[in-house]
Amino acid sequence: HYLFLMDIKKKLEADFNSALIKALATNLYVSMEAYQRMCSENKKFFELQNSKTVLGHLRTYAVQRQIYLGSLRSDALYSTQFCKTNNFKYETLFLETENFILNIGITKKRGQLLSLANYKKELARANAKDDPQIQLEFSDTDTSHLKSVKNYAILAYGYNENVGITHFDILVPSGDYKGIIAPIKSLHIPKMEIVPNFEQEVEPDITSLKEDLIKRKFG
Repeated sequence: HYLFLMDIKKKLEADFNSALIKALATNLYVSMEAYQRMCSENKKFFELQNSKTVLGHLRTYAVQRQIYLGSLRSDALYSTQFCKTNNFKYETLFLETENFILNIGITKKRGQLLSLANYKKELARANAKDDPQIQLEFSDTDTSHLKSVKNYAILAYGYNENVGITHFDILVPSGDYKGIIAPIKSLHIPKMEIVPNFEQEVEPDITSLKEDLIKRKFG
């Protein structure tokens, strides 16, 4: 068991190097800033609506969209694909690095796993030390089946409208998806550590994503 955990830790260190952490942190900053601007520019509309669910969907869209766009860059250190994960044709974003398949989502507190779903439970089985050869096929998804012997991890972020991003971590769930089996690895780094003139660098991306969100909501 100890060797198995050491192996996962080594894989985390190898895949999530400084460049990838900066890329993912940038994508999250961009998506949250675009989301915040969209909200503040349309404050009256959202105040009139019972808008919590709508805003949740828009925030999820912003994050998944920006992470996906980041994977299209020529220097990207991860790839992405959308797969249908339930019968309602809802598409979920999956990230892949050399050793991991990941989902991203919001959590209320650090160390908390994303809500349980069958596909997460299936993927997490690869994190059980006695089941390394798992082959995954989602019976209710599209043809782009994920078949993998990669470990499963989660990118969990927190957001508060008064303070912005509260946490951004990699969590490795246990094989039964009931807890985590590796130390929490934080990806939440100050903007200045990513690039000195961070705001200017990412402004075009923020503006573009904000317009995308407005178009998506208001047509």
